[in-house]
Order: sequence, then C-alpha cells, then structure tokens
Amino acid sequence: MRILYSTMGSLFKVFFEANQELKKSIEVEGIFYATDKHFFNKYKKTTPLNEHIIVKEWDLHEKALNQKLDESQIKRLEDLYFKDESLWDAIINDRRIYLGIYCKHKQDEISSFSEEEMLKFFQFMGTELAQFLLESNPNVIISFAPTTLGEYLLLAIAKSKKIKILILRHTKIRNYITFASNLKEDFPLIKKDFLGENYLDSHLKTAQEYIKEFKIKNGVSYEGNIKKIKFNKKATLSFPLNFIRNIIFDFRSFFLPKLDVHSRGFATYKFLLDGVLRNLNKTVQSFIFQKKIIKKNQLTEAKYIYFPLHSEPEIALTLFSKGYYNQIEVIRMIAHSLPAGYKLLINEHPRNLGRRSKSFYAQILNTPMVRLADFSIPTYRLIKESKLVIILSGFVGFEAVLHNKPILSLGNTMFNMLPKTMVNDIKDHKQLNSEIKWSLKNHHFQEEIVTQYLASVIKNSISINLYNVLLNKSGRQGVTVDSDFSYESNLKNLVKLIKFYL
Repeated sequence: MRILYSTMGSLFKVFFEANQELKKSIEVEGIFYATDKHFFNKYKKTTPLNEHIIVKEWDLHEKALNQKLDESQIKRLEDLYFKDESLWDAIINDRRIYLGIYCKHKQDEISSFSEEEMLKFFQFMGTELAQFLLESNPNVIISFAPTTLGEYLLLAIAKSKKIKILILRHTKIRNYITFASNLKEDFPLIKKDFLGENYLDSHLKTAQEYIKEFKIKNGVSYEGNIKKIKFNKKATLSFPLNFIRNIIFDFRSFFLPKLDVHSRGFATYKFLLDGVLRNLNKTVQSFIFQKKIIKKNQLTEAKYIYFPLHSEPEIALTLFSKGYYNQIEVIRMIAHSLPAGYKLLINEHPRNLGRRSKSFYAQILNTPMVRLADFSIPTYRLIKESKLVIILSGFVGFEAVLHNKPILSLGNTMFNMLPKTMVNDIKDHKQLNSEIKWSLKNHHFQEEIVTQYLASVIKNSISINLYNVLLNKSGRQGVTVDSDFSYESNLKNLVKLIKFYL
C-alpha cells in the first residue's frame, strides 16, 4: 500500500514517524508533501530523510512565479478538478497567499502577491501536483484540514481521480480524534452508526459522563483549545528581554537564506502585535464602543439571537463555511432576517481580541438591531441568555445544543447530522427568516439522541493528545493530570486510528 501524507508544519514529523511505526505491522510505502521549509530543514538535521519521496511546497512556490501565465492551462485545470466549485476556493483557503503577511497577527487583507501571481501559483502547482499523483499513484491520501494551496489542490485532484481521502479531524469531544472522508465534513462511519444505533454500552456510558460533566461545568474544554491570553506581571517583566531577542532575530535574518511564505515579515513587529499592541487595541476598542456593548447585567433586557464571530483568517470560514467568508455581510444578512422583537448579539472570538480594526466593529454596530457582547462575558452565559444560536462551523453550536438551545447551522459541521429540531442545517440563506421562526417554534431537545450521537463519535475515534503532545503546541487546554503525555503512546494511538480507517 502506498500512502501520501499531506503535512503542514510540525505535522510532517508526526506523519513521518507514524508511517515508520505503521511499517512494523503492514506493508506500506510513505510519500510526503511538506509545506513548511523552516520546520522541514530543522527536522532533517536530526532525522535521516529520503528526499526523493518528498515534494516540497516552497520549491513549487519559487518555480511558479517564474512561469508565464497560460489562461488555457488554468481553464483545463478548472475543467478537470474544479467542476463543482471555484478555483478561487483553493487560493482563498491559503491565507499566506491571499492575505497580507501579518494576517495571523492583525487584520491584514492586502496580499503581497498580485492577482497574476496568485493564478501562477494555481497554474503551476496544479499542473505539477496532478503529474505527481499520476506518477506516485497513491492508494490513499492522509491529510489534516488543508490550510495551503498545495494541500487543497492535492485533495481536489485526488477526489477527481477517486483516490481515497482521510482528513484528520478533532471531534472537540475531549481528546477524541477521527477522520473525515472529504472537505465537506462528511463522517460516513459515524453517521452510519448514529442512524443505526450501532455502538457499545461503554460508548454510551462515556457519552453520558461527558454530558453530565458538561452540565456541571457549563462546558468541557477539549484538547487543543486555545487558552485566553492574560497579560500578567510575568509577561510584563519578560517583555524587554523578549523584545531584544526578536530584534536580534530580525537582524540575523537579513543574512540568512530566503525563507518560504510561512516565515515572512518582521518577528519584532509580530511580537508587538501579539502582545502590547493587541492589548492596547482591545482596551481602546472597548472604550470607543462602550455605549453599544452589552454588559453581563443587560443580557436579560432583550430577546437575543446569538452569533459568535470566528477567528480570522481560519479554515472555519474559508473551508467549512464557503459563501460566508465576509462575516460583516453574514451579520447584516442575519440582522435583516430577524423576526420582530429580536436583536442580534455577537461576541468576539478569544483568538481575535485586539486584532481587528476599529472599522470592522463600526460596520457591524451600524447595522440596526445588532449588539456587541462585552469581551469578558463567558460564552456559556451568552448561549444561556439567547433564544437561538446561529453558527457557521464553530463548536459553540454543539455547546448550544447541550444548553438546550435551537441551532441554525450555515456551514459544515459534524453535528449537522443531529435532527432538525435541534440543529437546523440551512442550505439556502434566502430562507433564513422562515427557518429562524421554524426553529424557535419547533425546537425539541432530546438528550437520548445527543447521547447516541456522542457514542457514535467515540466509537469511531481514538483518544490522542494531538495538539499538546504530538504537535507540541503551547498555550493549549484540554489535558488533565491523568492525561497520557507520552509521545510514543499517542503516536501509536494515531497509527491505530489510521489502520482502523484504511
């Protein structure tokens, strides 16, 4: 069996070592698509790599810009691999190409690449990757949700060639990890077991324990959830040293080889954007919009429909909520669809606090019937005080289900498979007003059904500390004192999951 692993950043290490472990039990050949030059070069210093089986995205980037734009070639790629979507879906999904250099750190929507350069990336990378798949002929592609143009193209081409696709997905139920079968968040094994009530008593028991804990704590933190940033005394004292370190890093960078699109921009500016400037911006915005911000004690003064903002840039918008990329327009659309007597309450995603521009909030708050929740109010309070929750693709939707609130889902989520009386999966936004009214009238929470859904998820998933252990991400939540922090055992669980889905 030949497996192509599409890897982002440190996931290259995880998938490479998982393939080595997989070889111990089945005959398998691994080939790799790597996207991050900096991490790759760092990893190969300690690990022998056969680079003949590795395609490097940064090499494709460099060659693409030296090509001549050929509209007939772009049309051919579109006809072959993008029959049911726009080729721009692939480009937009890659924030490093479509948005500005600092888009991860602030609202930066002006790309450093021209329209022609973006199309050159699509043209050359699409052609090269189609040939690569033809020559390598993998039986299956294993990926994480794609965040780069190359990863997206690989999956689009593989779909047209009917190559099996497995996309690693966090269920956001504790630390359960599973695989989706495509980019539409389809989970056929989970759905089959859910509809057929095919699970063990042990799965039901775990699901019941999860619901019980959720009710007691008003939520259960999932593994990998990003902690809220606190600007404490320790961070203040360490600021001068960290500031100097970043200045030195930027100075040295002038004399280092050219990095890929993942590593552009000044580290010092990013450091300031993620720290002091972010905190200052949040404080200033809170003051400017204080008259339009709803405080905790005002939540009961109106009938609210709640819409949680997504972090930007994020695949929750570009990949799982296609058509709803502009959240300002989404909010206006919802506000213009509100039934009489209701107001729309929005709140900021913790990851984006202090990162958006003042004009972003101004445009939202100039829309009639729209209110902004105070940044300090916990999400569960906003859910509990609302009459209905509208989501794009966030896990807040499932939290709202467990808080006994009707949900309207505009994007693709795993829990869209729940009955319409709990999760109303909207396919046509033109019917939003009537669907809001329908859900308000016909909402019916059934704990037994939710328990069965959770049991089906648990049955087709494996406990893996993906972010905290395998990817070694900092500032993450969801692990407990009894969690398994062994890299080796978590890697073996990932291999077990791969074998289950192969």
